[in-house]
Amino acid sequence: MSGKNFSLTLITISAISYFVSPVITNTALVLAQQKSSTSSVGKDDTRTLSILSIPAGLKVYLMPDTGLTDTKGEEWIQIATSHPSIDQRFYKGTTPVVLQNITSGKYFLGITPLKFLDRTRLSEIDETLPVKAYVSSSPIDPNSTNTSGAVIYSITKVDSIGQRFIVLATPQDMILDSLDSVYPTKSMFSFDEVKLAKELTEDKRITSVFSEPEIQKTIALLRRGGKVRLVKSNRKVIIEILPDGKWATLKIEYVQKK
Repeated sequence: MSGKNFSLTLITISAISYFVSPVITNTALVLAQQKSSTSSVGKDDTRTLSILSIPAGLKVYLMPDTGLTDTKGEEWIQIATSHPSIDQRFYKGTTPVVLQNITSGKYFLGITPLKFLDRTRLSEIDETLPVKAYVSSSPIDPNSTNTSGAVIYSITKVDSIGQRFIVLATPQDMILDSLDSVYPTKSMFSFDEVKLAKELTEDKRITSVFSEPEIQKTIALLRRGGKVRLVKSNRKVIIEILPDGKWATLKIEYVQKK
C-alpha cells in the first residue's frame, strides 16, 4: 500500500508457532473461549462464532458473502459510501459477542466505528484479516484525522469447530505504552508466559528493537487481550493467542518508510 504521504515496503515476514494453553477468566470472554475451543465443546458448539476486539465495544455486522467484488482497491484506497452488510438486519451486537448457529461458509464481517486518516492511510484496521471493503458515509477530508467508517473483513466459518476472531482496532502506529489504556484491565488469557518470553528474548530481530521491559509489557497485554500489535522503529510484531488451546503465532515484519 503506498501513497503520497506514506508507504511501507515489506522486506520479510516470519512466523513462529509453539504450544500454549489459553484460558479466559472474564465472564463475557469465558463464554467466547468455551464456544471456540475444540477441547471442551460439544457437537452443537461447532456452529459458534465469537468476535472480540481491541478495544471492546465495537459494533459487529455479519452477512453471508454473496460474492461481491472487492472494493478495497490497491495502492489507492477505494472507500465506498455503503455496503450491504452494514444493515440493521445483520447487526449482531457489540464486542465481545458470541454468535450461535453460524453455519460453515464465507462471511462479511463488518466492524464499526473505525477511523480513516485519508485515502492513502488507514488507521484502525487489522492487517492480519483479509479486507473486502472500506465504507464511510462521509467524504474523506484530507485535512481531518477524524473521518470514521467501517471495515468489511472476509472470514470463513468452518463446520468442524467453534471459532473466535480477535480484531485489532487500535491505530497501527500506536506505541506500546499507549496500548495499556485500550486493553481490558483484568487478565483474560492464561498461557505459557515463560515460554513465550523466552522465544521473544532469544529472537534478535525483536531484542534489537524491543527491550526486556517492553517484552514483559507485551506478555501482560496478551494476558489481557489475546492479541497485540507492537510497532517501534522499523519493526512491526503481531502476536495472537489462538482459540484452539494449543498454540500461538508470532509474525514479524520489517518495514521502512520511504
